[in-house]
Amino acid sequence: ENPFRVARRAQGAACGVAGGGHVGGARGDSTNGCAVIAPLVAHKHITGYAAADGSGVSDAEGGEIIDASAPPILQLVRQRHGLPPQAFVIPSDVHDYLYDAGYIKHENFSDVYGGAIVGDDGHLANLLDALAAPPAAERRGVAFFFHEHVTAILKRGGGGGGYDFIDSLPHAPA
Repeated sequence: ENPFRVARRAQGAACGVAGGGHVGGARGDSTNGCAVIAPLVAHKHITGYAAADGSGVSDAEGGEIIDASAPPILQLVRQRHGLPPQAFVIPSDVHDYLYDAGYIKHENFSDVYGGAIVGDDGHLANLLDALAAPPAAERRGVAFFFHEHVTAILKRGGGGGGYDFIDSLPHAPA
């Protein structure tokens, strides 16, 4: 079964996407894989072929990211920082690696927001404004770090509209 199962999408509505497996298909390699999966999914969504629903990443591509692309990158980031195999990695270290390795480019980013997302300092409003700002046909993606977990929020482009919430934690979709 595909570890990147997509819930049925409604036009203009948000939907959940759940990962059904562990990074690389092995429980032992999964610690903090989300720090790699979320930015890779967001990048693929922005740069990938646009499906009819406006998504830039297919279920198969999401599964490939979880099972094939993320594990070696996670290992390389840990090695770069002298960390043991199951150590927690900081998302900014993953982003630095992805820049250095040419996976993502600075020009793909319009804004970066940090801080307490649930606070009163405007971070959530800034994030929502950044997602809503581009033309309807333009896809946007966010790697969202919250409570030691990283997810992706994808704005669909084209006629599909709406958003996808990508969560690579292994659980059944609602």
